[in-house]
Amino acid sequence: MLQNILLKTIRDNWKAIMGWGVGMGLILGLNLVAYIVQYPTVADRLRGAQALAPLLQSFRFLLGEPVDVSTPGGYLTWRVVGFVPVLLSIWASLSATGSTRGEEESGIADLVLTTPHSRSNVLLQKWLGYSLSLLGILLVAWLVTYGSSLAANGGVGPLESLLMLLNLGLLAWFWGSLALLIAQFVRSRGAAAGITIGLMLLTYLLNTIAGALDSTRWLTYLSPFRYTNLNKPLVPGSSFDLLAFSIAPLLAVASFALARYFYLRRDSGAALQWRKSQPVARLTTVNWHERLLNNIFVKSLRDLRLGALWWSLALALYCGYVAGLGSQLLPIIKNALGGSNSPLSRFAGQIVTGNDLVALSLFNFLPLLLSGYALTQVAGWAGEEESGRLEVTLTTPQSRPQVILSRFIAIALTSTLIALTTGAAILAGAAAGGTDVDAGKMMAGIISLLPLTLTVAAAGFALAAWLRRPSGAVAVVGVLVIASYFLQLLAPALSWPTFVQGLSIFHQYGNPARTGFDGGGFSFLTVAAAVLLASAVIGFQRRDITKLEA
Repeated sequence: MLQNILLKTIRDNWKAIMGWGVGMGLILGLNLVAYIVQYPTVADRLRGAQALAPLLQSFRFLLGEPVDVSTPGGYLTWRVVGFVPVLLSIWASLSATGSTRGEEESGIADLVLTTPHSRSNVLLQKWLGYSLSLLGILLVAWLVTYGSSLAANGGVGPLESLLMLLNLGLLAWFWGSLALLIAQFVRSRGAAAGITIGLMLLTYLLNTIAGALDSTRWLTYLSPFRYTNLNKPLVPGSSFDLLAFSIAPLLAVASFALARYFYLRRDSGAALQWRKSQPVARLTTVNWHERLLNNIFVKSLRDLRLGALWWSLALALYCGYVAGLGSQLLPIIKNALGGSNSPLSRFAGQIVTGNDLVALSLFNFLPLLLSGYALTQVAGWAGEEESGRLEVTLTTPQSRPQVILSRFIAIALTSTLIALTTGAAILAGAAAGGTDVDAGKMMAGIISLLPLTLTVAAAGFALAAWLRRPSGAVAVVGVLVIASYFLQLLAPALSWPTFVQGLSIFHQYGNPARTGFDGGGFSFLTVAAAVLLASAVIGFQRRDITKLEA
């Protein structure tokens, strides 16, 4: 079993390989099919590209540099390729830290190091296992994407689609390797993944925001996303920059080399210390852990605080900046729409006020981002059980319902912190930039994010309680969230019935920042979260908590 740590790491990730690979492939494939259905002829595509051109130029701060959307590959690059690496990088950060720092937290790493494997060899094999798992996701996604292109005569070639996925995958590889480096300086997997994801979001927003203004464009050179975006293999006629393509893998290898250097100079399970602290003699009670476990809720909050801080900071900076630009962009957008009956207006909706613009710019993406935060919390909960840490917690005088409810309430509070911080930044940015927004509608959009986020978290907890291997809940819920998001986007374009659209949690969320508070959708998501949480509590109460065989 432990004779080959590399193969074991890949085996542990096979569900993620299939789930994320198929999910990414469906994202790309369904958008490709939707484009072909909506624009079946070359003339239709040229007219559509002409109508979308003002929107692409005006929303450079949000969508990145404009591309030619008159071809299936160009449309796919504009529509989804921009944020696919963000989703994949979240998985990479969780996976890389889970198989290393996560196992140190549980004590499994200590057992592995008693085998005839050096510390350097163990870390190398785990990193290679994570890297090959990521490659497996890309290959599965490529098969699904190219299969969709063949079925729909989409005109996306095998080499172009493969290069596109490799280009995005190398960026995710870097973020996972950076998470491994950051894990050498913190004591928990959650902190390492949270810091990495926060940095990723900041550099993503730095690339889009700074790139929209000539005076700040030089800042984009600090973002790895800039170099990935220089190559657009799906856009016909685009050049291929080999130097830009090599930046992400070089950073990934350098991050791993530094991680290995620091890993060999610290104790297993500890964070790197630059100066050795002198031991201080003190008296402690025999039950020293009681201060920690007497209040499992406080412990849960402490474990989540660092990741929530980074999420709050990244979203607040971006959303505040976008809201502040609203007054400058509104005249440009209104002119670009060209009237309420134009194709572009039907696509983007009526943009009359600054509130409409901010709602379109931000609240189409915030629900997906907060769902991603919920998924990271599901991964942390599942990891605690599989590593055996829940066994230790449950040996203390804590009931099972109390343990799971304490964690869930902590997630609810940190989600509230992220949402309210983001809402305050939007209002502050709008006030500073002179953007006319409806504070009531903005806060309705923010508050409505909470039941959506908790529904995703509760679904993950419920699956983790009933599945044999709890980590499978992350892949299943992740695929469902992505499918739900694109169901909301694609159903109108494909003229699917209203009841089909209603299956999407994002359809239930709606856009309250634009239309006002939706009591029906809010109630539906609140009830769904409560039912799923009850299922999680029942399943956890009946569950035989055992450490799974490695």
